[in-house]
Amino acid sequence: MSQQDERDVTSGVGLTALGAAGARAVESTRPDRLVEDPYAAAFVRALPSAIPQTLRWPADGEMLTDQEAILVGLSPFLGMRTRFFDDELTGAVDSGIRQVVAIAAGLDTRAFRLALPPDLTLFEIDRPAMLDFKEAVLREAGAQARCDRRVIAADLRDDWPDALRAAGLDAGRPTAWFAEGLLPYLPADAEARLFAHIDELSPAGSRLAVDHAVDVTGLLTGGGLSRVQGDAVDLNSIVHSDTRPSRAGWLTGQGWTVTDEPAGTVARRYGRVLIDPRLPEAPGGAMPVGDYISLLSAHRDQRGAE
Repeated sequence: MSQQDERDVTSGVGLTALGAAGARAVESTRPDRLVEDPYAAAFVRALPSAIPQTLRWPADGEMLTDQEAILVGLSPFLGMRTRFFDDELTGAVDSGIRQVVAIAAGLDTRAFRLALPPDLTLFEIDRPAMLDFKEAVLREAGAQARCDRRVIAADLRDDWPDALRAAGLDAGRPTAWFAEGLLPYLPADAEARLFAHIDELSPAGSRLAVDHAVDVTGLLTGGGLSRVQGDAVDLNSIVHSDTRPSRAGWLTGQGWTVTDEPAGTVARRYGRVLIDPRLPEAPGGAMPVGDYISLLSAHRDQRGAE
């Protein structure tokens, strides 16, 4: 990996993907884990200086550095979010969908760790540097995809739908779309284009799952994420707080049936407490991110008015 490529992964939005992988590694070691990702720790170990953190759930009474406490404190939310998207994917597969698109896939490893059918085509879209890093780590780990996985090196600011079609997407067949941990990093106009492209490429029977911030200012302040910021990432510089319309309302008008729930509500269904009660005084001990994030799932019954 070139120095520039490494910077693309270890700074800005790229670093958030690395942090999410670290959180999945922590989640995977919990006795009550919601997900198990055998590859997550390998991504962090490949760039150990990017995020100094523990990669396991700490024992009761174990002392943590402030940075470790922050990321351990976030792992209950990120583990729950991962499970939500896992279940959305397996639900789509169970419904008969056989093509899936992960937009800004980052270090997602679902093609490798979930029991997916071999006739499923899973497209992963992300920037070239992120995909190059991901492929190198997965090769080193000996990971084998369980489905027909196709990676598409594209920037969401470019014409990614054409690249997706060129990679084999059949816009006449139902598709399951996933955008995990993406929308807060898009300005409102880019988010609108993203949803318009998804809508255009989705016949009846298609599905969609996204997470979105319902209060960006609250997320960055009251949600505790300001404590995550350091020399490597300034969240205020990459998270957009511009006003945008209700995506649930827009999707409904386009013929989608939408469920949009606070992350805390979804967490309770999984029996998950999003605030670690063992860390009340640590910087990561009171991070109510679930108060500011919503998880949206939708399925298309018909096309809306043109």
